[in-house]
Order: sequence, then structure tokens, then C-alpha cells
Amino acid sequence: MRNEAAMGALHRRLALVASIVLTSALPLAARADTFTVTSTAFADDGLMPSRFANTRLAPDGRPCGGQNVSPPIAWSGAPAATKSYAVTLIDPDGHKGLGVVHWVAYNFPAGQMSVPEGRPTAGGTPGKTSEASGYSGVCPPLGAAPHHYLIQVYALDAALDLAPGLDRDALLKAIEPHVIGVTSYAGRYGR
Repeated sequence: MRNEAAMGALHRRLALVASIVLTSALPLAARADTFTVTSTAFADDGLMPSRFANTRLAPDGRPCGGQNVSPPIAWSGAPAATKSYAVTLIDPDGHKGLGVVHWVAYNFPAGQMSVPEGRPTAGGTPGKTSEASGYSGVCPPLGAAPHHYLIQVYALDAALDLAPGLDRDALLKAIEPHVIGVTSYAGRYGR
């Protein structure tokens, strides 16, 4: 468990470094230091309510304990040149520190500034998570320290109209040349 926690901390640091590198590569005029994402369901780095956990049984044979409902998110302060958005949610602590993808959605139009609770692709296109399409509820191992779940919203300089079903890696590859801002929000969940 100690090694899992150390790996989780390493992956969180790597995700932060990746976000810093990505945003530091942006021209100063294109940066939006006020670009933020929030949720009314839990505080940043706070505990996530159980309804956001999966409804399935975990590998240990016990229920994940949730309703498989995606959290509500809202963002503001995106760069003026934004033409569309993409959203991901990952658990960098999951799968023995290799990470688990819980939410992939994209093609959100520039005028959309939120995604309502329980409607993870409202206004956008569903991508592929580690086990489903659109949103797959959180489900850390029973008895482990609460895992960290990182929500990221990407502001893009183009309306790309990407096909449904991209996984996170394919999405990031497709949007990389178009990212002009990124913002993150974290939640924690344990069972």
C-alpha cells in the first residue's frame, strides 16, 4: 500500500508537470491565467460523493458503491480564441499506478461552459474510457487510501468535430496542436 501511495504521488506530479509543460509552451498572449474549472458537488481536492462511483462490482467482488453518475463541472475564463472544449477524468493512482481513464468527452462548442451532473456528454461527443463510453464511475480498491481523480478541461483553437469513441491517448494526440489552455480540478474517493 505504501508503494501504491508513492506511485500515486509520482503520477500526480507527472500529470501536474505535463499540464505545466503544455501551458508553458503556449504563447503568453494565448494563456488564460483565469481559466478555471469547478464543481458544485465537491471541493477541489475534496472527497467525492459516492454517487459518482461505479454501480458494478469491483475486482474484489464487492460493489463500488455508487450510481455511476458523472459530476457536474463548469469552467470559465478560457482564452478568447477558444472554439471548442474537451474533458477527461483520470485516476493516476489506479491500475497499480498506471492510471485508469473514467471520462472522455470532446467536441463541446465554444459557447458551452458546463456539463451537468449525470450527463457526461451533453453537448459533446463520447469517447472511450478504460471500460465504457463517455463516463465510467470511480472505483478504487477496497481499503486503499482514497484515490485522486483529476478532471481536466482543454480549450482548443478549432472546432475539430472528432469521431465518437476516441480513447484518451487518441484524443490527446488529435487535440495537442490545438490546445490553447488547460485547467484541472481534483476529487478523492475511497471505499
